[in-house]
Amino acid sequence: MRDQGKLPRTRSVSMSMYMNYRPDPTDLEYQNCWHKLGQIQNPGPTHAVVFIDENEKSIQQSAFGINAPNHLTLFDAPLWTWISFPATRHNNAGVVSFADGHAEVWR
Repeated sequence: MRDQGKLPRTRSVSMSMYMNYRPDPTDLEYQNCWHKLGQIQNPGPTHAVVFIDENEKSIQQSAFGINAPNHLTLFDAPLWTWISFPATRHNNAGVVSFADGHAEVWR
């Protein structure tokens, strides 16, 4: 049975803007993203967020953003500023996955 677009849908998962957000090597910001697992050095794969359960009020595109040193920075905001916000709809928590393959529930 098809819902024919009658059921409301909310995308709730976003990918870190540091994970191949700029895939075109001719893009000036290409070097600010990781394109292969071996490039994820600071932080390493056990701490590098890939997917995050994003708050529905901050979803604007498919990338989740936090300004971090030596990487992309957005809106001239200070380093470590949350550009997007994690979800709180799961009993005040959200799920985060990491480049090494593990996932955690964050409150």
